[in-house]
Amino acid sequence: MTWNPRVLLPDSASAMAYPEGCQICGNRLADSFNGFICRPCQRQAVPINAPICQCCGLPAENHAPSDFKCITCREAPWHFDRARALFRTSGMVRDVIHRFKYEQADFFEPLMENWLRQFPRTCLPLPDCIIPIPLHPLKKRDREFNQAESIARLLSDQLQIPSQPELAIRIRYTETQTHLSRAKRLKNMKGAFAAGSARPPGRVLLVDDVMTTGATASAVAAVLKRSGAHEVNVLTLARGVLN
Repeated sequence: MTWNPRVLLPDSASAMAYPEGCQICGNRLADSFNGFICRPCQRQAVPINAPICQCCGLPAENHAPSDFKCITCREAPWHFDRARALFRTSGMVRDVIHRFKYEQADFFEPLMENWLRQFPRTCLPLPDCIIPIPLHPLKKRDREFNQAESIARLLSDQLQIPSQPELAIRIRYTETQTHLSRAKRLKNMKGAFAAGSARPPGRVLLVDDVMTTGATASAVAAVLKRSGAHEVNVLTLARGVLN
């Protein structure tokens, strides 16, 4: 199911900022406390539950043991320790994240805040700090927005743990990875990041909107570990899978 553009009133700036109808189906009223998404549409979000790969968090398609590792993690270990995602990247979740990322639809933040309250079910340890995946300055200038920083801020407020985006920076502009294979994503991320202005604490949580192969998170984790972190875990709202 995709976003229904009829929900918004194009002749009203206030309607763009504060939509009245559900931003998924357009058929029901929805309030700001739920990101203007009605409860039936909220239930379309598909959570990621066990069994999953104990390293990258990839959902296992069939029954798997509790210590299951996917073939990618067995053959080419990542620089991060563990990665977890809350939902599958499909349907309503995909639409919300896309609009939040590219249209700055910040009225979805209360919904994302509710999603992030599910952090405990990931079983990730509490970090010393939270670091959003950095965006290159040119890309941030064009978008005027870094969705990872917003997600990190929401989680920081909930956990009362500082978000420190200054601890990792993006130093090389990279093209979008949407249509790249895993091998090309790894190559695309090589040398893209550097340590920031201070030494990171021992345990770090990287935060982003979506993880697909893990190439970006692994590249940032490598930089953080070289600069002093001893454990780097990853949390994303959603997990995509390359076809």
